Amino acid sequence: MASSVCLRCLARPLPTGLPSRVLVAPLTASNGFSTTASKSAKPAKSIPKKKAVNPTRASRGGTGTFAFTRKGRQAGGGGSNRRDLAALKAQRKRIVLSNINALEVPELKELTIENTTTVGEVLTLSNGSIDALRAAEAFKHNQGWSLFRRPSTLITQQTRDVASVVQTISRDKSTRREIISGEKASGKSVLALQAMTFAFQQGWVVIHIPEAQDLALSHTTYSPVRSGSETLYTQPEYLSALLSRISKSSPNLSTLTISKSHSLPIPVQPNTSLSRLCDLGASDPAIAPPIFTALLSELLSPSSSDHPRPPLLFTLDGLPHITRLTAYLNPSSKRIHGFDLTLIRSFIDLLSGKTGLPNGGLILGIDSASNRPSVPALDYMIEERLQKQAEPAQLESPTTTNASETSVSEPQVQHKRPFTDPYADPDSRTTDALKDVYVRQMQGLSKQETKGVMEYYARSGILRGKVDERSVAEAWTLGGGGIVGEVEEALVKLRVL
Repeated sequence: MASSVCLRCLARPLPTGLPSRVLVAPLTASNGFSTTASKSAKPAKSIPKKKAVNPTRASRGGTGTFAFTRKGRQAGGGGSNRRDLAALKAQRKRIVLSNINALEVPELKELTIENTTTVGEVLTLSNGSIDALRAAEAFKHNQGWSLFRRPSTLITQQTRDVASVVQTISRDKSTRREIISGEKASGKSVLALQAMTFAFQQGWVVIHIPEAQDLALSHTTYSPVRSGSETLYTQPEYLSALLSRISKSSPNLSTLTISKSHSLPIPVQPNTSLSRLCDLGASDPAIAPPIFTALLSELLSPSSSDHPRPPLLFTLDGLPHITRLTAYLNPSSKRIHGFDLTLIRSFIDLLSGKTGLPNGGLILGIDSASNRPSVPALDYMIEERLQKQAEPAQLESPTTTNASETSVSEPQVQHKRPFTDPYADPDSRTTDALKDVYVRQMQGLSKQETKGVMEYYARSGILRGKVDERSVAEAWTLGGGGIVGEVEEALVKLRVL
């Protein structure tokens, strides 16, 4: 940059007595106050010239950097840059059940009722059970199935109790109604998966609702249906998808035929199988509600020699979402209660005992702790049932309809007597429906069960280290007292120094 001070003003004055041959060296053009040689110094920067604007590029619909469409998206992308919503949903719900990088554990037994004798042992699922459970959407993406070569599960004391209940129902045609409750990551959904595995092996019909939240968030279409003196609301699209899952997961429906005459919107042959009936409802959501009603009526009809009927397992994961007001609105713009939806009403009538099971069955409502809304009425009923079950006179479940049914071995835990919130409006519909339901409280793993999990992780190549009493106690403590989800997370994060 050129200096703003005259260079002659900075020059030292010449002495007056110098001879005339002494001359001042000529000054060269250089940057002021610079120690760089004049030949290597960079010239001063020049002001850049403005670029000429091309009027054709600034026209409407151009492809320049600042050319945008009306909605704010950059032009020229078209529809190729848009991400497919169906593909995103499929990727989000994608379940990986095998990892070829994991070591194959040799001599691993399959999960059956007969093999649930050793507590702390890990058993694998058979191929038939995996196909049926996948069709019923019993697996969840946060259960760690992708870490191992084959999907396997731990045998706990609760697993033995559920296996005993399923075996007793198959033999005596008795009825069991339960709510599975517990802390977050305590294995509630996995216990329901084990119950479905036993039911599939015994030839039961399984109806499973994997996420009750989908029924209450107003994400599916609904329409009013008149039922007696009240108005209920049905969800055709969800019922159509549910019928498809029932048909795929329960192949024994193909051997069962219709025994009653039903008022259906389409003609159905008298000898139509129940599997074909489910396929008809799955193909058209408009006729799915009456077909589901007919299917449930057939499954709940008494068994005969001409029309045998197997026991029924009806499970619902995410019970708190349906025991309160949903996001659906009635014609008066008021929120609809979960019990006013036809599918939920059918489940609640079975869970409360209002609808009987003449062929026996197991009704399970799984509490949710990871994404749980606040439901004071449900919390009160769970605490009240646990307090009554802890009393010596209430050890037997009141929902057992057969005296020969074996009682479950629950750990005796002291529960405080619950009380209702004086500032909350009590939901009498929820308290009346759950007043006689047995509550199965999920506790943490024992040291023996924790050791079985660690040995399986070590044999699969995930845990590197010695599995001894000290390491088991450390993992049990880091897992919050044996919470199975916390124990597995601690084992995955564990590193050998």
